[in-house]
Amino acid sequence: MATGLAQATTYYVATTGNDSNPGTEAAPFLHVSKGAAAAHAGDTVIVMNGTYGSEGQLANLNTVGAVVTMTNSGTPGNPITIEAQTRGGVILDASSSALSPLGCYGAWSYFDLSYASYVVIQFCNLWSRPMRDGATLSAEMLHRYPKARGRGTRSIGAACSRGRR
Repeated sequence: MATGLAQATTYYVATTGNDSNPGTEAAPFLHVSKGAAAAHAGDTVIVMNGTYGSEGQLANLNTVGAVVTMTNSGTPGNPITIEAQTRGGVILDASSSALSPLGCYGAWSYFDLSYASYVVIQFCNLWSRPMRDGATLSAEMLHRYPKARGRGTRSIGAACSRGRR
């Protein structure tokens, strides 16, 4: 008799991947956003060592402006986990050489978790550049949402922010 329980899946992302791939270890996705979109409760996204850019996302008042917007949620016993292959081996860089209409070099932040809960992001370095006028805000978006946690995750640099220095 079937119980209806789905088996958790592990997806892989690599700087040498392709978003047309199935996200397996042998054929990983290219973008963290693709792995995050594929993941559901209980799934894990392994981000292979390397530096991952802003995927063309720029801070904008009319859009979320994060590189990865999580829309799927985990559950209390089965969170979605996004983790680096090795501790500190992954840099998630929300900055860009392109200047947004708001004066930011890149996205607001790497992750927007406002639409999801029970998401664990661990062992990644989050990095971004300040606004052109020097305004900065620490890239701690993970800690704004009580049902998201960052384990061993460090912020380096500053996320784009308006009105805060």
